[in-house]
Amino acid sequence: MPNEDSPFKAIMLAFSGGGYRAAAFHLGLLKMFNELGLRQCIRGLSTISGGTIVGAAYIKSLVDGTPFEKFVEGFRTFLRNTNVVEKALQKLKETRTVNGIAVDASLIRSAANVYDEDYFGNMRFREILAKRNDLPEIAFNTTEFRVGNAFRFQSSISDDVGSGNNALRVPGKSGTNDAVRVADIVAASSCFPSGFEPMRFPSDFVWESTFDLAMVKKELGAKFDKEVPLMDGGVYDNQGIDSSKNIVRRKTDIDFDLFVISDVDNPSDNLLDDPVAEQSGFFTVIQVYIFLLVVMFLAFASSIAFIVNMIFRWDVLKESPVDLILLNIVPLFFSIAVFVLILGVKTKASELLAKVEKTMELAVWPAIQQLKVSEVFELIFSRVDSLVVMASSVFMKRIRGLEQDLVKKSTKTGPMSFFALIYGLETEVPSERLYKEKDWQRFLEYQELIPSAELLAVTKEARNYGTNLWFLETDNKNLDNLIRCGEVTVCYALLVYLLRYKLEELKVVGSPEKELFEKVRTTWNSLNATNKAAAAKN
Repeated sequence: MPNEDSPFKAIMLAFSGGGYRAAAFHLGLLKMFNELGLRQCIRGLSTISGGTIVGAAYIKSLVDGTPFEKFVEGFRTFLRNTNVVEKALQKLKETRTVNGIAVDASLIRSAANVYDEDYFGNMRFREILAKRNDLPEIAFNTTEFRVGNAFRFQSSISDDVGSGNNALRVPGKSGTNDAVRVADIVAASSCFPSGFEPMRFPSDFVWESTFDLAMVKKELGAKFDKEVPLMDGGVYDNQGIDSSKNIVRRKTDIDFDLFVISDVDNPSDNLLDDPVAEQSGFFTVIQVYIFLLVVMFLAFASSIAFIVNMIFRWDVLKESPVDLILLNIVPLFFSIAVFVLILGVKTKASELLAKVEKTMELAVWPAIQQLKVSEVFELIFSRVDSLVVMASSVFMKRIRGLEQDLVKKSTKTGPMSFFALIYGLETEVPSERLYKEKDWQRFLEYQELIPSAELLAVTKEARNYGTNLWFLETDNKNLDNLIRCGEVTVCYALLVYLLRYKLEELKVVGSPEKELFEKVRTTWNSLNATNKAAAAKN
């Protein structure tokens, strides 16, 4: 239940994507909210990718009634010990069967099984729906690639709110919505394009024997006859702002009065490092092609020769099994393998080239024959790199900026919102600009409100950590750094917010805003002093 002494009765949180970096940072935010007595006021949660990992884990703790401190320690242990990609690769062959159907192996389904086995324990969405009063409004975000829209798994006070989207709707009151495995939601939400293949809904999701895939498809109807490929929610909106605004605007009895966007995007002025490569390599494409054809022909001729030799010398060879096996059968199979391998590669390459030429109506083969092999690989990889950067950085950066502007400029959400950015301490430090604003000076005269150089170093190190689904054995410091960064960042961002939007209330002695401000300020001073002391000790 909300903290009655808090000036905020209903807080909306949005957790951005960003792998384990995001999960650890957002965990720090939850820790700080708990310390300040605000965690109980969280009434809405929108999550993306890495934010979904920690968001779903936190909601599981609410469903299970796990004490908050125990949740924090258990989830930290999960992050520390669970390399999702490594474990998914180890279990890849186990995904050749799903819902009783033999299929090709899938890395994203394997990752979903890792989440399930290592943390969520076959938890189903119905368990979240049954405890919706603990955190009434939830949106776990993915992106569907059929029409390029958001696809959300949602829990709400209103039974009219379901999952999916307007075109592909999964009713809130349905067996399908109830039976969705939480680990599958987490996997679909964190299924980033450069690392995983799409997770197809509903066939890639693991269903129950009492409500199996056939029953799911029957209930979903004709709109879901074709599979819906789901990928990382960050492709559509990496901060979860869009679904958060939907929740805030939703006609329920919850009147949100604070909107916090927690984001671990790391601004960069060098998204693509693509230096001019010096010319390298010796062999051209046509030379390698001719060489492979010769090898394929020799392998075929050798196979025939070994077979003929065994036929005509069978009486001699059968008397010497060692000669038969080592000097005839083994070389025969090796020759056949080489022939089949080169033939297969040649066939697939020819099919791909023909498809490209037909699509583009260009004669590609004559153009690349005289290029060196290294040049062709450079042409391919440079395009792949630019596509990954375009999808994962440029588009997301643009969408992020647009969404932030919509929040800040809105007369409704602007005054009730603040951003807890992983680089926030480096940009929100009081400056001459802030001193010029009305009535700020007397508050900013508290010099202890300015982040120390040591604290800025902590946040800088945290924001430079990569976007992974693992922490290495040497990453204990990075994990704790990210958690601490989440704590101090939201603490400072809340201070700035109160000064910016609640200044009149802060002048009233005994007001809830004044009480919270003093509590936040005391906590901030403690965090700042602790980091100064730690730096001096080191």
